[in-house]
Amino acid sequence: MNCTLENREALIEAYLLRKLSETETEAFEHHFFGCRECAEELSVRRQLIEALKTEKSVRAAETPVSRLLRGRSTYWPYLAAAALVIGMILLPRLFNSQAPEIRVENFAENSQLESFLEQNVKNPAFSLTVLSPQTGENLQGKIVFAWEASHHDESYTGHLDLVIMNNQRTDVLRKTVQGGRFQLESKLIPGRYYWTLEYQNETVHVGKFFVGKPQE
Repeated sequence: MNCTLENREALIEAYLLRKLSETETEAFEHHFFGCRECAEELSVRRQLIEALKTEKSVRAAETPVSRLLRGRSTYWPYLAAAALVIGMILLPRLFNSQAPEIRVENFAENSQLESFLEQNVKNPAFSLTVLSPQTGENLQGKIVFAWEASHHDESYTGHLDLVIMNNQRTDVLRKTVQGGRFQLESKLIPGRYYWTLEYQNETVHVGKFFVGKPQE
């Protein structure tokens, strides 16, 4: 799955430098918990920062003569270490890009969302029949959301807000859909997902589906 987070480079840098507010930090941590791409880049940058800090500490402890004798060649151990970290993380993705890591915690239940499954939560005048995905369905490839709706017993094909969330209740997608059908083009990492439909800011459906299966 390609990360769709806006300003992700700036956010990662600000997070590592502790420049985000408490609310921003919490939101970003919820995001990279479920985003393998951000988690890996964050790990690479953290390792590079630690390598540079080590180099700076060594140089600060040297005398001018030893620093002169040491020369540029001593940068190589730190550069090599950084390259090793990058290689360990990125090479598996290059050779196994179609096999994302399966994390058991990504399949855990969200008790609050589970209690709302398959309910017309707030609007009794609005009824909805879900065609896809069925609750608890395990999906592969492209995911299609489809439904039939009625409002005051009349067919409704107008706008509904579709929200897809991971099991931490972090939004993966929020989109206004018309016509009762939407195909998700991007890939989701393996895990448990919940999705809701909202009519005029009122939730009219909560469903769940799985992508992949946890390792036994």
